[in-house]
Amino acid sequence: MTYMRGETITTKVISPWLLSISRNYSLNKVIEYIVKNGMMKDLRVLMESPFTDMDPITLLLGNNMELWSGIRQTIQQINDNADMVA
Repeated sequence: MTYMRGETITTKVISPWLLSISRNYSLNKVIEYIVKNGMMKDLRVLMESPFTDMDPITLLLGNNMELWSGIRQTIQQINDNADMVA
């Protein structure tokens, strides 16, 4: 996956919400991680640096379960696609 493709995919999930600088930073780190590694099987990495360098992702998403669910589903779709290609 390319970085531009990652931004396109996540924009579909994120577009209803305006992102703060720290949310945008964290989302970009997720995209960079997936571009570099091909997938993100273990979401616990989101609790580590670089995802927590500005703010923990749990603080950034707060109680917005719809947003978190969309991000998680998008990551799962990317993982599924990567598994099919491999």
